Amino acid sequence: MSKTVFRTLPVQLAADEIADMGKRSALAAKRISRLEERKKVMAKRYKEAIEESAEELSHCAGCILTGQEEREVECRIRPLYDVKKIEIVRNDTNVVVQTRSMTESEMQMSLDVMAEQFDDASGDNLLEFSANHELESEGVEGVTLKYEGQSVTMSRKGAKASDGKTPGAGAVH
Repeated sequence: MSKTVFRTLPVQLAADEIADMGKRSALAAKRISRLEERKKVMAKRYKEAIEESAEELSHCAGCILTGQEEREVECRIRPLYDVKKIEIVRNDTNVVVQTRSMTESEMQMSLDVMAEQFDDASGDNLLEFSANHELESEGVEGVTLKYEGQSVTMSRKGAKASDGKTPGAGAVH
């Protein structure tokens, strides 16, 4: 009695089998191409997710080491007209975080502030205030305040009353 066994051996293919193998090869190649594209997309997503997590880790480590974190903090601008400086002051701690020189336009005080300072300095009420900022481009660098019959001329260089004296402590230089 003979026993049957199977072995994998070369077999000559018929023409229709060769054509079928061609279709299967083309489909397999297309599937590989699609999978490689998906792999690239997924690798890019994972890479971005890893980078994002690494940035978060670095940020947290820096905060832990310093005990501080950079955040938006409400501040106010404090003009120091007497020294021609601008200070930026934190509202939560009242700490000066920046000091810089005033710009030309910042040196031109607002009319309300000038009127208030001269009113406080003299104790008199202002009767007339004349200023023409358009004249500045023509070389006029000051304004004149008139009160109770006296006038005070203001410029970037200081203030002088018509009697030759410098106005009181509230004067702006």
